[in-house]
Amino acid sequence: MTTTTPFHDATADAAPQTQPTTVVEQQPTATPGLDLTPAPPATYPVAVPAPARALDLTSGVPVAYQPPVAHQAPVAHQAPVAPAPVVAPSVAPGPGRRPRTPAEAYAALLEGNSRFTGNAPHYPNHHTARRDALTQGQEPFAVVFSCADSRVPPELVFDRGLGDLFVVRTAGHVIGPTSLGTIDYAVENLDTPLIAVVGHASCGAVAATVGAHETGRLPDGNIRALVDRVMPSVTTAKAEGDGTLDECIVQHVHATVHQLPVVSPAIAQRLDAGTLGVVGMVYHLSNGRTEVISHLGDFRI
Repeated sequence: MTTTTPFHDATADAAPQTQPTTVVEQQPTATPGLDLTPAPPATYPVAVPAPARALDLTSGVPVAYQPPVAHQAPVAHQAPVAPAPVVAPSVAPGPGRRPRTPAEAYAALLEGNSRFTGNAPHYPNHHTARRDALTQGQEPFAVVFSCADSRVPPELVFDRGLGDLFVVRTAGHVIGPTSLGTIDYAVENLDTPLIAVVGHASCGAVAATVGAHETGRLPDGNIRALVDRVMPSVTTAKAEGDGTLDECIVQHVHATVHQLPVVSPAIAQRLDAGTLGVVGMVYHLSNGRTEVISHLGDFRI
Protein backbone atom coordinates (compact mmCIF):
# COMPACT_ATOMS: atom_id res chain seq x y z
CA MET A 1 0.00 0.00 0.00
CA THR A 2 1.40 3.36 -0.93
CA THR A 3 0.98 6.19 1.54
CA THR A 4 -0.07 9.49 0.00
CA THR A 5 -0.52 12.98 1.41
CA PRO A 6 -4.07 13.31 2.71
CA PHE A 7 -6.20 15.65 0.62
CA HIS A 8 -9.13 17.83 1.64
CA ASP A 9 -12.45 16.67 0.27
CA ALA A 10 -14.50 19.81 -0.23
CA THR A 11 -17.70 17.82 -0.56
CA ALA A 12 -17.30 16.61 3.01
CA ASP A 13 -17.72 20.21 4.26
CA ALA A 14 -20.82 20.99 2.19
CA ALA A 15 -23.81 21.95 4.31
CA PRO A 16 -26.48 19.25 4.40
CA GLN A 17 -29.36 20.09 2.03
CA THR A 18 -32.85 20.24 3.55
CA GLN A 19 -36.07 19.16 1.87
CA PRO A 20 -38.35 22.05 0.81
CA THR A 21 -41.31 20.63 2.79
CA THR A 22 -39.40 20.21 6.04
CA VAL A 23 -40.70 22.57 8.74
CA VAL A 24 -38.80 21.17 11.72
CA GLU A 25 -35.22 22.42 11.89
CA GLN A 26 -32.83 19.54 11.48
CA GLN A 27 -29.85 19.29 13.73
CA PRO A 28 -26.63 19.09 11.63
CA THR A 29 -24.86 15.79 11.88
CA ALA A 30 -21.14 15.53 12.34
CA THR A 31 -19.12 14.57 9.29
CA PRO A 32 -18.20 10.91 9.75
CA GLY A 33 -14.55 10.45 10.55
CA LEU A 34 -12.39 8.50 8.15
CA ASP A 35 -10.88 5.31 9.45
CA LEU A 36 -7.24 5.73 8.48
CA THR A 37 -6.10 2.53 10.13
CA PRO A 38 -5.42 0.10 7.28
CA ALA A 39 -5.95 -3.58 7.50
CA PRO A 40 -2.88 -5.81 7.29
CA PRO A 41 -1.91 -6.29 3.64
CA ALA A 42 -3.46 -9.23 1.85
CA THR A 43 -3.40 -8.41 -1.85
CA TYR A 44 0.27 -7.43 -1.83
CA PRO A 45 2.18 -10.00 0.25
CA VAL A 46 5.69 -9.11 1.30
CA ALA A 47 7.12 -12.07 3.14
CA VAL A 48 9.43 -14.21 1.02
CA PRO A 49 12.31 -16.55 1.81
CA ALA A 50 15.52 -14.97 3.06
CA PRO A 51 18.36 -14.23 0.61
CA ALA A 52 20.64 -17.00 -0.57
CA ARG A 53 23.34 -15.73 1.79
CA ALA A 54 21.02 -16.48 4.70
CA LEU A 55 21.08 -14.12 7.63
CA ASP A 56 21.81 -15.93 10.87
CA LEU A 57 18.59 -14.84 12.59
CA THR A 58 16.43 -16.13 16.12
CA SER A 59 13.70 -14.23 17.93
CA GLY A 60 9.99 -14.66 17.70
CA VAL A 61 7.11 -12.34 16.94
CA PRO A 62 5.32 -10.37 19.70
CA VAL A 63 1.86 -11.70 20.43
CA ALA A 64 0.44 -8.22 19.69
CA TYR A 65 1.28 -8.56 16.00
CA GLN A 66 -0.01 -11.32 13.75
CA PRO A 67 1.88 -11.26 10.45
CA PRO A 68 0.03 -12.05 7.23
CA VAL A 69 0.41 -15.45 5.65
CA ALA A 70 3.65 -15.67 3.69
CA HIS A 71 3.37 -15.99 -0.07
CA GLN A 72 6.26 -17.50 -1.94
CA ALA A 73 7.33 -16.38 -5.39
CA PRO A 74 7.00 -18.83 -8.31
CA VAL A 75 9.89 -21.26 -8.66
CA ALA A 76 11.04 -19.44 -11.79
CA HIS A 77 11.71 -16.35 -9.71
CA GLN A 78 13.48 -17.77 -6.66
CA ALA A 79 16.64 -16.16 -5.33
CA PRO A 80 19.70 -16.92 -7.46
CA VAL A 81 22.77 -18.62 -6.06
CA ALA A 82 24.98 -15.59 -6.80
CA PRO A 83 24.07 -12.38 -4.93
CA ALA A 84 24.72 -10.18 -7.96
CA PRO A 85 24.79 -10.60 -11.73
CA VAL A 86 28.27 -10.65 -13.19
CA VAL A 87 28.36 -7.96 -15.85
CA ALA A 88 31.50 -6.16 -16.95
CA PRO A 89 31.18 -2.35 -16.76
CA SER A 90 32.27 -2.20 -20.41
CA VAL A 91 28.87 -3.68 -21.31
CA ALA A 92 27.30 -0.26 -20.78
CA PRO A 93 26.61 1.44 -24.14
CA GLY A 94 28.61 4.45 -25.20
CA PRO A 95 27.57 8.06 -24.61
CA GLY A 96 24.34 9.02 -26.30
CA ARG A 97 22.97 5.48 -26.71
CA ARG A 98 20.19 4.21 -24.46
CA PRO A 99 20.83 0.87 -22.77
CA ARG A 100 18.50 -1.68 -24.37
CA THR A 101 19.05 -4.84 -22.32
CA PRO A 102 19.01 -5.64 -18.59
CA ALA A 103 22.80 -6.17 -18.71
CA GLU A 104 23.46 -2.82 -20.39
CA ALA A 105 21.14 -0.94 -18.04
CA TYR A 106 22.64 -2.59 -14.96
CA ALA A 107 26.19 -1.80 -16.13
CA ALA A 108 25.21 1.83 -16.77
CA LEU A 109 23.94 2.16 -13.20
CA LEU A 110 27.14 0.63 -11.81
CA GLU A 111 29.31 2.98 -13.85
CA GLY A 112 27.29 5.99 -12.72
CA ASN A 113 27.54 5.00 -9.07
CA SER A 114 31.27 4.49 -9.48
CA ARG A 115 31.62 8.04 -10.81
CA PHE A 116 29.50 9.35 -7.93
CA THR A 117 31.54 7.64 -5.24
CA GLY A 118 34.79 8.64 -6.95
CA ASN A 119 33.76 12.30 -6.87
CA ALA A 120 34.01 12.40 -10.67
CA PRO A 121 30.43 12.79 -11.91
CA HIS A 122 29.79 13.43 -15.59
CA TYR A 123 26.30 14.92 -15.08
CA PRO A 124 25.08 13.42 -18.37
CA ASN A 125 21.96 14.71 -20.11
CA HIS A 126 21.72 17.91 -18.09
CA HIS A 127 21.86 20.23 -21.11
CA THR A 128 19.29 22.25 -23.02
CA ALA A 129 19.37 20.03 -26.10
CA ARG A 130 18.42 17.03 -23.99
CA ARG A 131 15.57 18.93 -22.39
CA ASP A 132 14.26 19.96 -25.81
CA ALA A 133 14.50 16.40 -27.16
CA LEU A 134 12.43 15.08 -24.27
CA THR A 135 9.44 17.16 -25.30
CA GLN A 136 8.85 14.46 -27.93
CA GLY A 137 8.73 11.60 -25.44
CA GLN A 138 10.77 9.60 -22.92
CA GLU A 139 12.78 6.37 -22.96
CA PRO A 140 14.19 5.83 -19.46
CA PHE A 141 16.51 2.82 -19.33
CA ALA A 142 15.81 1.93 -15.70
CA VAL A 143 13.05 2.14 -13.13
CA VAL A 144 14.50 3.05 -9.75
CA PHE A 145 12.09 2.00 -7.02
CA SER A 146 13.64 3.47 -3.92
CA CYS A 147 12.98 4.74 -0.45
CA ALA A 148 11.85 8.37 -0.33
CA ASP A 149 14.71 9.33 2.03
CA SER A 150 16.18 12.70 1.04
CA ARG A 151 19.71 11.35 1.45
CA VAL A 152 19.31 8.92 -1.45
CA PRO A 153 18.50 10.91 -4.64
CA PRO A 154 18.70 8.36 -7.50
CA GLU A 155 19.79 10.74 -10.26
CA LEU A 156 22.78 11.80 -8.17
CA VAL A 157 23.62 8.37 -6.75
CA PHE A 158 23.76 6.90 -10.28
CA ASP A 159 25.06 10.07 -11.99
CA ARG A 160 22.24 10.27 -14.52
CA GLY A 161 20.30 13.11 -16.10
CA LEU A 162 17.00 14.09 -17.66
CA GLY A 163 14.99 11.21 -19.09
CA ASP A 164 17.41 8.48 -17.94
CA LEU A 165 15.62 7.10 -14.90
CA PHE A 166 11.95 6.47 -14.15
CA VAL A 167 11.93 7.11 -10.42
CA VAL A 168 9.26 5.74 -8.08
CA ARG A 169 9.75 6.49 -4.38
CA THR A 170 7.87 5.54 -1.24
CA ALA A 171 9.04 5.36 2.35
CA GLY A 172 10.69 1.96 2.75
CA HIS A 173 10.05 1.27 -0.97
CA VAL A 174 6.74 -0.30 0.04
CA ILE A 175 4.58 -1.71 -2.74
CA GLY A 176 0.96 -0.64 -3.12
CA PRO A 177 -1.50 -0.36 -6.01
CA THR A 178 -0.38 3.08 -7.16
CA SER A 179 3.36 2.49 -6.90
CA LEU A 180 2.98 -0.87 -8.64
CA GLY A 181 0.88 0.68 -11.38
CA THR A 182 3.55 3.34 -11.88
CA ILE A 183 6.26 0.69 -12.26
CA ASP A 184 4.08 -1.31 -14.63
CA TYR A 185 3.59 1.79 -16.78
CA ALA A 186 7.34 2.07 -17.38
CA VAL A 187 7.70 -1.65 -18.04
CA GLU A 188 4.72 -1.96 -20.37
CA ASN A 189 4.64 1.39 -22.15
CA LEU A 190 8.25 2.57 -22.10
CA ASP A 191 9.96 -0.82 -22.51
CA THR A 192 12.29 -0.11 -19.62
CA PRO A 193 14.68 -3.10 -19.35
CA LEU A 194 15.65 -2.82 -15.67
CA ILE A 195 14.04 -2.29 -12.28
CA ALA A 196 16.42 -1.37 -9.46
CA VAL A 197 15.00 -1.65 -5.94
CA VAL A 198 17.14 0.61 -3.77
CA GLY A 199 17.04 0.47 0.01
CA HIS A 200 19.58 2.16 2.24
CA ALA A 201 21.37 2.06 5.57
CA SER A 202 19.56 3.64 8.52
CA CYS A 203 16.17 3.41 6.82
CA GLY A 204 13.60 5.13 9.03
CA ALA A 205 10.68 3.04 7.78
CA VAL A 206 12.45 -0.21 8.61
CA ALA A 207 13.69 1.18 11.94
CA ALA A 208 10.12 2.15 12.91
CA THR A 209 8.96 -1.37 12.05
CA VAL A 210 11.73 -2.96 14.08
CA GLY A 211 10.66 -0.77 17.01
CA ALA A 212 7.03 -1.82 16.61
CA HIS A 213 8.07 -5.48 16.46
CA GLU A 214 10.14 -5.23 19.61
CA THR A 215 7.59 -3.26 21.67
CA GLY A 216 4.38 -4.73 20.22
CA ARG A 217 3.05 -1.18 19.75
CA LEU A 218 2.01 -0.20 16.22
CA PRO A 219 1.84 3.45 15.11
CA ASP A 220 -1.43 5.23 14.42
CA GLY A 221 -2.66 6.88 11.24
CA ASN A 222 -1.08 6.52 7.83
CA ILE A 223 2.34 5.51 9.17
CA ARG A 224 0.69 2.27 10.30
CA ALA A 225 0.30 1.40 6.60
CA LEU A 226 4.07 1.61 6.09
CA VAL A 227 4.81 -0.55 9.12
CA ASP A 228 2.26 -3.14 8.00
CA ARG A 229 4.04 -3.47 4.65
CA VAL A 230 7.54 -3.74 6.12
CA MET A 231 6.64 -5.96 9.09
CA PRO A 232 6.80 -9.31 7.22
CA SER A 233 10.43 -8.57 6.25
CA VAL A 234 11.32 -7.77 9.86
CA THR A 235 9.47 -10.86 11.04
CA THR A 236 11.45 -13.02 8.61
CA ALA A 237 14.79 -11.49 9.63
CA LYS A 238 14.11 -11.94 13.34
CA ALA A 239 12.75 -15.46 12.89
CA GLU A 240 15.93 -16.59 11.18
CA GLY A 241 18.60 -14.86 13.27
CA ASP A 242 19.51 -11.70 15.15
CA GLY A 243 17.28 -9.38 13.12
CA THR A 244 19.51 -6.34 13.44
CA LEU A 245 18.44 -3.17 11.62
CA ASP A 246 20.95 -3.82 8.84
CA GLU A 247 19.75 -7.41 8.41
CA CYS A 248 16.13 -6.25 8.29
CA ILE A 249 17.00 -3.67 5.62
CA VAL A 250 18.71 -6.32 3.48
CA GLN A 251 15.79 -8.71 3.91
CA HIS A 252 13.28 -6.01 2.98
CA VAL A 253 15.10 -5.19 -0.27
CA HIS A 254 15.29 -8.89 -1.08
CA ALA A 255 11.59 -9.33 -0.30
CA THR A 256 10.60 -6.39 -2.51
CA VAL A 257 12.59 -7.76 -5.45
CA HIS A 258 10.92 -11.16 -5.20
CA GLN A 259 7.48 -9.73 -4.57
CA LEU A 260 7.37 -7.71 -7.81
CA PRO A 261 6.84 -10.60 -10.26
CA VAL A 262 4.29 -12.16 -7.89
CA VAL A 263 2.01 -9.11 -7.88
CA SER A 264 2.70 -7.90 -11.44
CA PRO A 265 1.98 -10.19 -14.42
CA ALA A 266 3.70 -7.64 -16.69
CA ILE A 267 6.95 -7.93 -14.74
CA ALA A 268 6.74 -11.73 -14.54
CA GLN A 269 6.14 -12.06 -18.29
CA ARG A 270 9.09 -9.87 -19.20
CA LEU A 271 11.36 -11.64 -16.75
CA ASP A 272 10.44 -14.94 -18.39
CA ALA A 273 11.04 -13.43 -21.84
CA GLY A 274 14.48 -12.15 -20.84
CA THR A 275 13.67 -8.53 -21.68
CA LEU A 276 13.59 -7.31 -18.08
CA GLY A 277 15.86 -7.67 -15.09
CA VAL A 278 15.32 -6.75 -11.44
CA VAL A 279 18.16 -5.96 -9.03
CA GLY A 280 18.02 -5.18 -5.33
CA MET A 281 20.57 -2.75 -3.93
CA VAL A 282 21.42 -1.29 -0.54
CA TYR A 283 22.88 2.22 -0.57
CA HIS A 284 25.52 2.98 2.06
CA LEU A 285 25.17 6.51 3.41
CA SER A 286 28.77 6.60 4.62
CA ASN A 287 30.50 6.13 1.26
CA GLY A 288 27.78 6.43 -1.38
CA ARG A 289 28.21 2.92 -2.74
CA THR A 290 25.38 0.63 -3.75
CA GLU A 291 25.71 -3.05 -2.84
CA VAL A 292 23.72 -5.53 -4.95
CA ILE A 293 22.13 -8.17 -2.74
CA SER A 294 19.51 -9.81 -4.96
CA HIS A 295 18.53 -10.12 -8.61
CA LEU A 296 16.07 -11.72 -11.00
CA GLY A 297 16.32 -12.09 -14.77
CA ASP A 298 18.79 -12.74 -17.54
CA PHE A 299 21.85 -10.52 -17.34
CA ARG A 300 23.89 -12.33 -19.97
CA ILE A 301 25.53 -10.15 -22.60
